[in-house]
Amino acid sequence: MCDSENACGDATDDVLPCDESAQHRSGAMARFSWAALIGFALGVVSVIVFLHMFLLPWLVPLFSIPGIIAGHIASSRIKRSWGVQWGSAVAQAGLAVNYVVTILAVYAVAPEVPYWLGYRRQETNEARTIRSLRNVVLAQKVFQAACLLDPDADGVGDYGTLGQLAVGDDEGPFIDPILESAPKNGYRFAIEVTAGSYETPSTYICVAEPVTPNRSGVRRFFADQTGVIRFTDDGTQPNAASPAVSPYDAAPATK
Repeated sequence: MCDSENACGDATDDVLPCDESAQHRSGAMARFSWAALIGFALGVVSVIVFLHMFLLPWLVPLFSIPGIIAGHIASSRIKRSWGVQWGSAVAQAGLAVNYVVTILAVYAVAPEVPYWLGYRRQETNEARTIRSLRNVVLAQKVFQAACLLDPDADGVGDYGTLGQLAVGDDEGPFIDPILESAPKNGYRFAIEVTAGSYETPSTYICVAEPVTPNRSGVRRFFADQTGVIRFTDDGTQPNAASPAVSPYDAAPATK
């Protein structure tokens, strides 16, 4: 009962007047909060996923975070229902389970983040290096066909060094000039050219090595006048007998 007007007062979002709260308690049958049950169920699923899929703990938040949201919704509705809804203990239990499992999942994933970021950086560097090598191969074909270097005057052009490819012709450089002077995408490039003669054609080899092995990149790359890009991933120098890279390792070459 209300002893005074101050006790009852006006209705607010969180407090009902005494007469209205009495009507809620007496005129409505108490019912269980399904949001509380959903939150608790998601907590149980999160525990199962965490225990049975410990190698993939990042899947846990897919269940635990919705469970946390459902638990807070249930707690808020139960509090504001003035006894019409019940299940506060279930909601709190679900919240506790979901919070604990989420923290454990974050703790399990956190040590792997630096490795994962480093691995992705290596993949990106290697893919970009393959694109640069494809551009070098294309530039060498253009350089030779233009006969920009023909020391024996046999009418068949020789291949160019990094410096010569970086200078290019009147239309501009054939490759990114930075390849000549500095590492690019964590890799250092080098070209060795063998001059041609009447008896033997000109040849070249282009090698790209990671500046910091196993950090800026793992694989070492090799290309020659055949146009095939090859690699090694065991720290040894690649050569014409090394395995070829997959055509899907990088997008088509661009300067």
